[in-house]
Amino acid sequence: AKELGLWLLTQLPPDSQIAVLGVWAGARNRVEVPMGYWRMIERHGTRDQKRDGGWNYAVERRNRLKGQGYGSMTTAGLATLFICMDNLHGKDFVRCRANTDTAAIIRGMKWMDANFSATSNPKRAGHYYYYLYGVERVGLASGYKYFGTKDWYKLGAKALIARQSANGSWQGRLLETTFAMLFLTRGQHPVLFNKLQYPGMWNSRPRDLANLTRWISTSFERPVNWQIIHLGVPVAEWHDAPILYISGAAPPKFTDKDLTKLRDFVAQGGVILSEAACNNAPFDKGMRAAYAKIFPRYELKTLPADHPVYTLHYRIGAGRGLQGISNGVRLLAIHSPPEVSLAWQLRKYRSGADVFQLGANIYFFVTDKGILPPRGVSRWPKVNAFTPTETLKVARVKHAGNWDPEPFAWKRFAILMGNRHSVKVEIGPPTELTKLDPTVWPVAAMTGTTSFELTAAERAALSKFLSDGGTLIVDAAGGGERFTDAVEKEFKAALPGARYGMIPADHAMFTKVGPKIAKATYRKALRLAVFDSKKPRLRGFWLKGRLAVIFSPDDLTAG
Repeated sequence: AKELGLWLLTQLPPDSQIAVLGVWAGARNRVEVPMGYWRMIERHGTRDQKRDGGWNYAVERRNRLKGQGYGSMTTAGLATLFICMDNLHGKDFVRCRANTDTAAIIRGMKWMDANFSATSNPKRAGHYYYYLYGVERVGLASGYKYFGTKDWYKLGAKALIARQSANGSWQGRLLETTFAMLFLTRGQHPVLFNKLQYPGMWNSRPRDLANLTRWISTSFERPVNWQIIHLGVPVAEWHDAPILYISGAAPPKFTDKDLTKLRDFVAQGGVILSEAACNNAPFDKGMRAAYAKIFPRYELKTLPADHPVYTLHYRIGAGRGLQGISNGVRLLAIHSPPEVSLAWQLRKYRSGADVFQLGANIYFFVTDKGILPPRGVSRWPKVNAFTPTETLKVARVKHAGNWDPEPFAWKRFAILMGNRHSVKVEIGPPTELTKLDPTVWPVAAMTGTTSFELTAAERAALSKFLSDGGTLIVDAAGGGERFTDAVEKEFKAALPGARYGMIPADHAMFTKVGPKIAKATYRKALRLAVFDSKKPRLRGFWLKGRLAVIFSPDDLTAG
C-alpha cells in the first residue's frame, strides 16, 4: 500500500480517485490497509486544494486555471477526503463538539454549494459525465440532499434522462454511459433516514448514519442510503425517507414554525427518531419539551421489553431505555436518552452489535418489513389538477374516545381520489353525532383506537342520521380491539332492528361501484398475527335492507 500511495502522489487526480476507491473497496472487505496510506492520501488531497476550496488537474497548475477549482476535480477531491475521514477521523468524535468536518471538507462543500450545476461541469468544459459521477459520490458520502438549495439527484437525473440517446446510451460511448448509469442507479437507492440539520449541535457524530446504513445494506443485501435535510425546505421535501433522525448534544432550538413542520411530517406518515448524543441531558430535556408541544395529546413512555423494536428481527435487551410516543395506531416518535450514535460513529460492529441491530429493528418496524421506494418517490401524494366528475361530502365524527389519531388520513384519501378517479372529496369539520345532518353531509366517517360510550342523545342521533339516509364509515384505526368491541356494543344498542354481519364478497360495493375489488392488502404484522387473507373483511349494519354502516375492524385510517 505504501508503494501504491507514493505512486499516486505522482499521478493525475482522476487516476488517484479511482485507485483510492479500489483500496477503499478492499478495506471494506477486510483487506488490511495501513493507516499511513490514508494519511498520505489525505495530505495529498489537502495540499492540492485551491484557495477557492475547489480542486483542478495537477498538470494545469502552471496554466491560466491556476488557483481555480472546477467541478469534476472538486468532486474527486471531496470524495477522496470523505473516504480518508472515515478511515482516519472516526474517533475524533467520541466527544461531542460543534466542528464536525475537516477544514478541507468544509471549504470543498462551500465550493459545491456555490458552484453546483446539473447541466455542465462547473468552470470547466467537457468531462460532464465524469463530473456527475463525482457529484453522486460526494452526495452519498456527505449525506447532503442539497448543494446550496439544489437537489443534486433530482436535477442530475432530469438532465441525464433528457440527454439519453434513443439506443439507450449517452453520446454513444461506453465510458459516458457507464458514468451516467452509476449516477442514476446508485443515486436512486432508497433513503432510509433523513438527518435533520437544525440550529444547534445537530451533527456531533457526522458518520453515524453513513456507517449504520452501510451495515444494513451489507447485512440484508438491500442497499439503503441516508441524507441530510434542513428546516428551510417544505415538508414535502422530507418524504424521501420514512424516518427523521434528530441527534443533539445541546438543547434543540426549534421555533413554533419548526415544530409545525415536525408535526406535519409525522401526520403525513413519518416517524421521528431522536437521541441524546454524548448522553446530553439538556438535549434530552429540550427534546421532551418539543415533543410535548408537537404531540400534546400523547405521552412519551418507556417502551416495554416485548415491544417490536426490541424483538422484530433481532432479540435486544430492553436495557437500551427507548421511549416512544404512540397515537394508539403506531409510534409517532422514538426517543433514546442514552446515545446510540457513538457505536455507529465508531463502527463498533462487534462490541456494539446490539446498537446496529436496534437500528435494523427500527427500520423493519417503521416500514412493516416492506421494500422502500427509490429516492425521489414521496410517501405523501402530490396534488394533481383534475376536473371533478362528482363530489363526495364527508363529515368526520368527533366522539369521547381517541377520535382523531391520524389527522391527515382523510386529507390523503381526498388527494388520491382526485388524482386517481377525478372525484372531489370535501372533508367537513369535526362534527358531534348529535349534529350530523345527512342533507349536508350524506357520508360520515368515524374512527378510534380506544373504548368509548355513547350517550342516549348520541345513540338517538346516530339512529336518526342513518334512518334519514346517511351512511357511516367506521374503522378501528390500527385494528384496535377495544374500539371494535365498543362499536359493536354501542351500535347494536343504538340500532336494535339492524342486521349486523360480514359484507359478502359479491356486494355491489366490491363488484359494481368503481373499480372491482377482489382482494385487499393488510399490514404484514396484522396478517401474520391475526389472519392470513387477501379478501376484504368488512362488516356492516343493514337498516331495512340498506347497508347503512360500513365497518372495518382491521383499520382503514392508518393505511
